[in-house]
Amino acid sequence: MSNKKKILFIGPYPPPFGGIASHLKDLLPQLLKHGHEVLSLTWSNENRINQNNGFRNLYSSPKIFFYKNIFHVLTHFIQCLLYKKSANIFSLLKAVNSACLINNVCEKEDISSIFIYDNENGMVIPILKKHFKLNYPMAFMIFGDFYLRPNFYKAQSDYFYDVLNQSDYILSSSQYCADSIPKVLGHDDLKGKVIYVGVNHNTYNPEISGNEIRSELEIPSNGIVLLFLGRMVKEMGLDFILKNIDEILNIDKDLYLIIAGAEGNLSQQANQFAKHNIRIKYCPNIPFENKAEYYSASDIILAPSMEKHACMGVTIKEAMACGKPVIGSTSGGIPEAIEDGSNGYLIPIKSGNLDFEFFLKKTKHLIDNPNIRKQMGEIGRTKVLKTFTNEQTTQKYLNLLDIMLENSK
Repeated sequence: MSNKKKILFIGPYPPPFGGIASHLKDLLPQLLKHGHEVLSLTWSNENRINQNNGFRNLYSSPKIFFYKNIFHVLTHFIQCLLYKKSANIFSLLKAVNSACLINNVCEKEDISSIFIYDNENGMVIPILKKHFKLNYPMAFMIFGDFYLRPNFYKAQSDYFYDVLNQSDYILSSSQYCADSIPKVLGHDDLKGKVIYVGVNHNTYNPEISGNEIRSELEIPSNGIVLLFLGRMVKEMGLDFILKNIDEILNIDKDLYLIIAGAEGNLSQQANQFAKHNIRIKYCPNIPFENKAEYYSASDIILAPSMEKHACMGVTIKEAMACGKPVIGSTSGGIPEAIEDGSNGYLIPIKSGNLDFEFFLKKTKHLIDNPNIRKQMGEIGRTKVLKTFTNEQTTQKYLNLLDIMLENSK
């Protein structure tokens, strides 16, 4: 075993799609380069270990762990009822099972600190701290789930106060999501530190050619391309595009739409549209390393999510890094990235729906004005370099780790 102490990161890894996975893919190798030893733990349907980018990725199945250790887990669960407070019994059992699994990992590895990603995963923190007596500094990165499931969390408000209070550091990927603690849970005394999820401004840059993608998709050189890139689900706003797809394509006879990303419950519908219209290109599960080419093959990026839990899409920042204007919505933390009229447009929400007439007007304006597209793209690229680079994110983590490691001595 190495003499170096490891930092344990608990969250989904690797990509292709998902903000946390993309963030860890970029962050962990950088921490290695700066002399830290890292280990990732991801919940999975099977148990396996991958060696990737110089560190190990542990994939563990909570279900398999529970059935193999049922009496062990139930014994700890009964003891942890002491910390129940307002916690839902099933949620607490799930958290105890995960905490037992994490504790096993910590016993086998020389852990110095722990980063836990995603709101519900944070339920393990009081159990690890109080029950298993782990004194490692723990950072808890929250996302928008408090907004998405307010009733679930409000019903367990006392327990989640304990979760946040026991966390040594509360992090968030946008101010909007950091504000969910007082807005949803009502805990005004607990503040989150914002560390934006950065993007690789070298991988995503305006110099990359999208010609090969255009050629593969049979898009002519004079074609104007709209791109939706993300999970093919309602939460990402694809339903808004599909519902209005005919009117969108009627803006211009040379307009094309690429629907790319991880498959979801709207994939079949998107595929059917593509089969009946050559100007719609359906590209499911594109390779992660090809994403930059898809941005470069496009003229305007569409990110019409209206889900309140959206902290700030990674896709938006990647598109900005590639020098592309983005049409997004006013929901979540998206306005922290898109400045309306500067590097893109923000679609307002009226009576619970995105304002389609506004969307249509602004999309047509960008289609008709290539110089404005170019100018907005340049402004977006500048903002990424100023605020959203991986280097900035890494440095903030390194600064935090210096504090954490000093406190763990």
